[in-house]
Amino acid sequence: MKNTVNRGIYPAMLTPLTKDNRVDVGGVKALTQWYAEKGCQGIFASCLSSEIFGLSLEERILISKTTVEAAPKGVDVVVSGHTMLPTAKGIDELKALADTGAKALVLITSRLAEENDDESVILRNLESVMKAIPDIDLGLYECPVPYQKFASPELLRFCAETDRFVFMKDTSCSVTDIKPKLEAVKGSRFQIFNANSATLLDSVKDGAAGLCGVMANYHPDLYVRLMELADNGDYEKAQELQDILGVLSSISYGNYPVTAKAYLQTEGLPFEACITRARPEGLVSEAERYEIEQRFALTNRLRKEWL
Repeated sequence: MKNTVNRGIYPAMLTPLTKDNRVDVGGVKALTQWYAEKGCQGIFASCLSSEIFGLSLEERILISKTTVEAAPKGVDVVVSGHTMLPTAKGIDELKALADTGAKALVLITSRLAEENDDESVILRNLESVMKAIPDIDLGLYECPVPYQKFASPELLRFCAETDRFVFMKDTSCSVTDIKPKLEAVKGSRFQIFNANSATLLDSVKDGAAGLCGVMANYHPDLYVRLMELADNGDYEKAQELQDILGVLSSISYGNYPVTAKAYLQTEGLPFEACITRARPEGLVSEAERYEIEQRFALTNRLRKEWL
């Protein structure tokens, strides 16, 4: 069997922006290094958390290339970032992202077909993409924007049998739904990562390769520890940590990713601003500031206990 991507923790990477709303290249490099220092086995760059639908293609290429170049050896970087359907222009967009040096090009399921199209359209478009871009491993991403299209086990079995697919971000948030998908790709290079924190451990027991989600922007090292415990078969201890991380995952709701960027400043990341393209004012309320400080204090207490 050919190589595949690393198992483990893949943060859904943020895009640091400067005060004048440009991509903060220094911030991208620092964030990449922080993920690696926290033990992440990979990074999912140019994804929804990266605000891809508010970035130009040139900016998506920039953050993808910068992440690839800044990632230390052994940290796998996969990228998505395509916002068009795979027309001729859409294929050109995908080729540009494939040329960033990433380990895999991750295809957004809702950018492979219109909202009301059935899965046969996705299948035809996948075949077109594989033919047009033959020299890079591929992945799938059930991105909820602009609409969500879940991949069936049958589609995943097809992808696994092509031997081109190595990565998937599953966003079903359901152990019941992810289990048959895992069965469909069993024994292949195609690895499925769970986006959902609460169901992570149970999905790993069923064969999931790890977490690819927003919570790895807060305390990825604790998720790395959870995977270590699970991989060592210490499920009792892993469940203790899972119970904590599952409850903490509710902090992803609300003013995300503004508050995530503000939290990372508390971790020492040199971000110029906490703005997003959707919220250029970057406002963080007084209550949110208190919450961020308390999350940071709690995270450090948990690190002392678990790491």
